Amino acid sequence: MLDNPCYDLKMTDYSIIRGSLVIVANTGVLITGEPGVGKSAAAINLALKGFCIVCDELVRIHRSAEGKIIGEAVKCPAQIEVRGLGIFLLDDLFPELLRSESGIDIIVELANFDGSLDLGRVTPEIDLVEFMGISVPRFRTPVTAGLAAHSLIELAVRLNRKSGS
Repeated sequence: MLDNPCYDLKMTDYSIIRGSLVIVANTGVLITGEPGVGKSAAAINLALKGFCIVCDELVRIHRSAEGKIIGEAVKCPAQIEVRGLGIFLLDDLFPELLRSESGIDIIVELANFDGSLDLGRVTPEIDLVEFMGISVPRFRTPVTAGLAAHSLIELAVRLNRKSGS
């Protein structure tokens, strides 16, 4: 399992995770990564393409009675930071795309490109993260300036579907 400080905030019946939660092709995607890596920008770009968005910055997760991991906004109403422009209500920007919650089917961890780890890598780096006894596949996705992270997230969803996870 990759070491990541974004998964530290443990609570008793829920956890709070730093990230964005979107729904891509009916797949709940928790976007994680270090501050400034482009989580919010990826979520905005996915919403601009017509995919649904649940929240940005902090995601409250819990286990449903059916045994599924569910994510929802910590702050209500849900907000998103548009770097350089300010903080906006998601309902003002994407009223038709905003959802109150979503199952979390995969995690896409955006990571700054590291030449010693990522140069020449041709296979996806996938592992499992356990939340409340449920394993969720995580795709580590290196990003560089000018790279469209939202496109990589769409590809991770397709790869996850193909593998049958």
